[in-house]
Amino acid sequence: MTVESLGNDITTHFEKYQPELFRYKGLTIYGETKTSSGKDQIEKELQLFRQIRNSDLVRRPTKNVFALCHNIIIHSPDDGKEFLKLLNRPTNDNQIIILLYSEIMFSGEYVSNWPSTIWNLTMSVGVKLGQII
Repeated sequence: MTVESLGNDITTHFEKYQPELFRYKGLTIYGETKTSSGKDQIEKELQLFRQIRNSDLVRRPTKNVFALCHNIIIHSPDDGKEFLKLLNRPTNDNQIIILLYSEIMFSGEYVSNWPSTIWNLTMSVGVKLGQII
C-alpha cells in the first residue's frame, strides 16, 4: 500500500468518525459530550495503525496520522503509546514538532524514559512559540 493510499484511507475514516484531536476546532455547544468510540471505529483505527507502522508515514507523518495516534491513545493506551514512540523522531518540520509535542504532553509520556529528543522538542517549540507571541 502506498503512502498516498494509506493517507486517503485515514482521511476517509475521519470523514466518518470525527478525530478527537480536531473535535473542538470549530463551533461546539457547551455541555456536548462524546466519551466513547464504537467497536467498529476502534478496530479500524487499530488496523490503520498496523498499516502505518510498516509504512513511510512513520517517518513522514501528517496531521491525520497524529489525530489517529491521539484517538488510539484514548481508546487503546498501550497501542497509542507504542504509536507515539514510533512517531518520536528528530525533525525540523514545525508542524510535526508541535503535533508531536502536544501528543507527548497529552499522553503523559514526557518522563525520563523518553529519549533526549523531548528536550530538543521542548526547546524548539518554546522558541517557535516565542517567535509567534
